[in-house]
Amino acid sequence: MTAYRLQNVIGPDFGRPAVLYRATGEAVDGPMPWAMAAGDIFDFDSYFNAFFPDVWHRHTKIGRVGLEVAATGPIRVVVTAHGTHSATLADTALDGSGVVWLDDLPKTGRVSFRVEAEADTRLTDLGWVTDVPPLHAPTLSVGLCTFNREKQFAVTLAALAQLQEQNPAILHIWVANQGKTFTNPTIGEIDKRDTVSILEQTNLGGCGGFTRTMVEATSVATPATHHLLMDDDIILDPRVVNRALGFLAYVEGELAVGGQMIDLDDPTILRELGAKLDPERFVQSIGENSDLTTPEGLAQFHDTPRIDYNAWWFCVIPTATIKRLGLPTPIFIRGDDIEYGCRMAANGVETICLPGVAVWHESFHHKTSDWLTYYDMRNRLFVASLYPQLVWRPASYYLLGFVVVFMFQNRYRAADMNILAIQDVLAGLDTALGADSESRHMALMAQLNQLAPYPELAPDALPDTEEGTLEPLDTSIPSMVWMSVRDFVLCTVNPLLRPFRAPRRFPYVPMPNNVGARDYIAPKTPEAEAYVLYKARPARLWSVMTRTIWVSLRYGLKPQAHFDDLARALEANRTREHWQALFDLPRDRF
Repeated sequence: MTAYRLQNVIGPDFGRPAVLYRATGEAVDGPMPWAMAAGDIFDFDSYFNAFFPDVWHRHTKIGRVGLEVAATGPIRVVVTAHGTHSATLADTALDGSGVVWLDDLPKTGRVSFRVEAEADTRLTDLGWVTDVPPLHAPTLSVGLCTFNREKQFAVTLAALAQLQEQNPAILHIWVANQGKTFTNPTIGEIDKRDTVSILEQTNLGGCGGFTRTMVEATSVATPATHHLLMDDDIILDPRVVNRALGFLAYVEGELAVGGQMIDLDDPTILRELGAKLDPERFVQSIGENSDLTTPEGLAQFHDTPRIDYNAWWFCVIPTATIKRLGLPTPIFIRGDDIEYGCRMAANGVETICLPGVAVWHESFHHKTSDWLTYYDMRNRLFVASLYPQLVWRPASYYLLGFVVVFMFQNRYRAADMNILAIQDVLAGLDTALGADSESRHMALMAQLNQLAPYPELAPDALPDTEEGTLEPLDTSIPSMVWMSVRDFVLCTVNPLLRPFRAPRRFPYVPMPNNVGARDYIAPKTPEAEAYVLYKARPARLWSVMTRTIWVSLRYGLKPQAHFDDLARALEANRTREHWQALFDLPRDRF
């Protein structure tokens, strides 16, 4: 019986934690072959090498599943199902190569295996297989957007370029460079290839960079069947790209496939396997803070969680979908993936998370630039206007509560940015988007620079502090009201108490319930080369609260017709002609 490969077993590589690839077996490292001494046991019950049947049974057309093994000597293979139907599925002795077919494979849960060496041997190949040939041979174009991260980006591009040499299904790599012209020699050599294109354009944000790659990928004579979007600030094990292609070979119709985000600084901790739209929080990260080295962390993939969208740190979209639905809405940054995910969902294209496909990305905890919160708020209101059937249009009290979080984090500049975002949406699209994405962003930065900055401290100049505690924020209305009243009182008396109590210290900017209207410090970046002092300031608090109440009331009184007009205007800005005009803007205008 012919065996068709579904998923290769891969060893630890690219500096990533070995425990994500194997449970036991120190010799399992890098590419095969892997040497085994008699009596050795290699256990592959791990995030990258377990098989999760639920996602395959739901979304693909496969038959029987088995494990294909190639070794130079006698081994024993034990295959185990974990979850509701935990059981030993196979316990088979092999003398060299063979396929262990699994006739009682459960439709959910997790399937893992271990290999026991009965004599000195080498493992030369391992992989999950099926007895049904692929439905088709998917091909891939890759779209990368980058802005002044040349050193880190060169590593990702080199890994992809090497993979492209090995896998002819990767037809083309498109790079939208919105920063300084590359000087890295590695990038220069890769750019000489006919199958790699580096496109320089003005800074249109991540949205503009990704959209440029989508335009180019769908404009060639013979486009790839799918387009992969990836960030520039990731660490990539390029073999997961092959994983995605292997899965898509068995998919009928249009389906978007997303990869998970693992914390760059805590590289076994999952930060997001995908996200749902949430009426109260707008988006809810699924799987946040789970440990992928534990049975509990792996169990969340036993029944594939439903997601509404996948962030574009790794997301594969059918090119047929892009052609049919058009291009993203030009919203610069922070929400382009949400907007397009909503559009796909509204038009019958599901987005799924594929276990064993992930990138390492900087944690959200350290993305605290105040200007980002402008785009979070503005684009949240845009998406609610565009997709009212999917996204709840926030009520006035929601906007008030959202800004209150920043107030009681002592992040008054961020609160001001949110107020500005609401004002701009109320003013209309010409104000909210500006003449173009870059000029609007530059105007925003000029406005931010007029606000008093937070004091920054060197690591060797920190004051005495007390350790802060980190507890989740209760976002229920009674809890938020109580916190607001309490912290208003505490903030008012804080200047009197400041000489008698030290600031609190946190590993990152905490939720406001942990601040308690106190001064506190937190690292500016994950590397902690500088710290920021966030001081409770009663006058600023009263000013921000008054303006937030006023703009929230104005928002609540705005007629629905305004938001309907806003949606139509946003849709009109998606055309290729509009985007081409943006791409044609000269670089270095500012």
